[in-house]
Amino acid sequence: MEKRRVILVVAFFSIALAGAFARTFYMQVIKASEFRSRAELNYLRRVPIPPIRGRILDRNGVVLASWEPRFTAVALLGDTSLTEEELENLRSTLEADSLSLKHSYLGYAVLANDIPYEKALAVMERSESFGWLLMLPWFKRTYPRSGSLSPVIGYVDAEGVGKAGIEKSMNEALMGTPGTKYLMVDAKGRMVKKDIYPPEEPGQGKDIVLSVDSRLQEAADTLFRAYNAGAAVVMNIKTGEILVLYTKPYIDSWTMTYGTSEQKASALSAPGSPLLNRAVAGLYPPGSTFKPVVALAGLDSRAITPNSVFCCAGGMQMGDRFFKCTGFHGCLDLVHAIEHSCNTYFYSVGARMGLQTLLEEIEKMGFLKRRYDLGIGGEKPALIPSMDYYRKNFSGRYGGATLNLSIGQGELLLTPLHMALVAGLVARGEIPVPHIVMSVGGEPYIPPETLRLKVSESEREAVKRGMLLVVESGTARTCRLPGFKFGGKTGTAQNPHGRDHSLFIFYAPYDDPEIAGAVVVEQGGFGATAAAPIARELIRRYFGLPPSPLFIVKKPQEQKEELE
Repeated sequence: MEKRRVILVVAFFSIALAGAFARTFYMQVIKASEFRSRAELNYLRRVPIPPIRGRILDRNGVVLASWEPRFTAVALLGDTSLTEEELENLRSTLEADSLSLKHSYLGYAVLANDIPYEKALAVMERSESFGWLLMLPWFKRTYPRSGSLSPVIGYVDAEGVGKAGIEKSMNEALMGTPGTKYLMVDAKGRMVKKDIYPPEEPGQGKDIVLSVDSRLQEAADTLFRAYNAGAAVVMNIKTGEILVLYTKPYIDSWTMTYGTSEQKASALSAPGSPLLNRAVAGLYPPGSTFKPVVALAGLDSRAITPNSVFCCAGGMQMGDRFFKCTGFHGCLDLVHAIEHSCNTYFYSVGARMGLQTLLEEIEKMGFLKRRYDLGIGGEKPALIPSMDYYRKNFSGRYGGATLNLSIGQGELLLTPLHMALVAGLVARGEIPVPHIVMSVGGEPYIPPETLRLKVSESEREAVKRGMLLVVESGTARTCRLPGFKFGGKTGTAQNPHGRDHSLFIFYAPYDDPEIAGAVVVEQGGFGATAAAPIARELIRRYFGLPPSPLFIVKKPQEQKEELE
């Protein structure tokens, strides 16, 4: 019996000891990381370091959006507070007018933001006086050359997140990754040691290279000084890269990022809808800049050939209305009708096709009704009514609507980007889809498709030559460049709210077209007097041609001036 008792006691203590060892093993080995993490919560503070946002550059490496180092003064005080003497000592070192003390639930106290590097260094050199203070890096967004490119670049909010333009659409690539700083605190939450673990450095976002040429964009801004509103687009039609995307008025990126509430309100309420990017979202009657499209439609539908002749006696009668021309042009073929922008010729082309065929041909071209997503926001397709629209609103009487559409008036609206594509497709027959981002983090952007005209080469060349003669001897002859041939088409669009809009589309050079574009000057009057000279100067600067004045054309007093 005694022996049995001893065995039971030994067994009992053996089991108890084994349980204790098992518990110890469980606590110190299996659950060690969990308890270590719980312990760390009592003394460890993780302080986030903002990421470094990637830069935005133009095609020549000019920095449009970047960052510069700034610092935020943060105190980790726990349940305690700073004395007036400590605050004054810090204020004088930072040379700040005042410091505000704001506590968070973790005991953080942000004392000052946007501290320049030199002042932050002065504080860090006196670390023994500010043992409770952290100087956390912050990477301030800067816009050294945004200006007229602001509607393209966009802006960020107070947290450094893109809110418009490329800053918004490419935010994920630009954003970077945040870092972490590890601190030791005591039981009251006061900082007792910095960097108990090596800090995790923030990662920089990817650089974005845009296709725009900031110098040419700035030139456009200068050329528009005399006008209140308008837009200009210039693109490389061999690559699809947009070189100029200008809109006026606009709001600077700096104002939207760092402006006061009063500054932002003033900018947003300025006349002219400054948030509207007219280059991609402004919808205008294209006027006579649409005549190349009508010519291509007539050729493709076999309503006309390049040799088709119509005679102009100052206009065309349709029902009880007389539709006027810009002059009395006599009998013209297609090339010379484009040269002189003869309305009567294009009335005749439209009437021969009929409204339904004209709309079907425009639909077949495909590129006008598309919305081209450039990543800047607000891009719109051209507005071209359907046949159903005309059936519903015109009660079967389409004659006048057809004539108006044939000269780019009526229920037809295009953006300047679409107008530029008209010129580019006439010039080359095909264009890579337009884009404004050239590379992301060094990886080049490859256009996913190519826009193509579905007409024969000889037919397209006839329209192309007509646009050459517009500049050489037609409605834009005052804008020709000595020794340099380029094509264009003037346009004057009706404006119910004031003076007519001035339009001009172009390609250059004639022999091997490299660029195409469009200029719209709101309430600028005739296309040849406002928009065409701006386009001429942009062409001259792009190709590095010497300055030259506009040509003065002397005409007999009795000869009627062609106005387009």
